[in-house]
Amino acid sequence: MGRKYLEVAELVASEDGAAINVCVGTAVLAGIAAADAICAAALGEDYSGTDHAAAASLLEARARTT
Repeated sequence: MGRKYLEVAELVASEDGAAINVCVGTAVLAGIAAADAICAAALGEDYSGTDHAAAASLLEARARTT
């Protein structure tokens, strides 16, 4: 899924005006999807809340136990 978001962001990147907001938003979604995939692969779970700091804390806590 992250790759598809990135593909769309790259397509929109060449557009002018408000399309750049779509590009940036889609690139952010690509990063979030990639991070979820990495956490799922490494931890067997992903963070589904809205607090990004809590997501980082989850990853840090799991990293200390491995």
